[in-house]
Amino acid sequence: MREVARSKPTFRRQLLFASVLFITLFVADLLVVGHLAFRDLGHRVIDQALRASLRILENRSAAPFLPDGDEAQPAPPG
Repeated sequence: MREVARSKPTFRRQLLFASVLFITLFVADLLVVGHLAFRDLGHRVIDQALRASLRILENRSAAPFLPDGDEAQPAPPG
């Protein structure tokens, strides 16, 4: 009986190495994109909201105090 010729097992090792490398790089890409999308974007949104609220508070403190309608007292005649 004749022996079947087989290729060396290096192809399997190369394929396994390439697959592991691809999966590792793919997961690393997902982690980087997730980090940029959620953490950095989250900090930017929080920073913008805080700056907007500070602008509103600065505008309120610069404007004269106007009491609410319930607490307003009529000016004395004169």
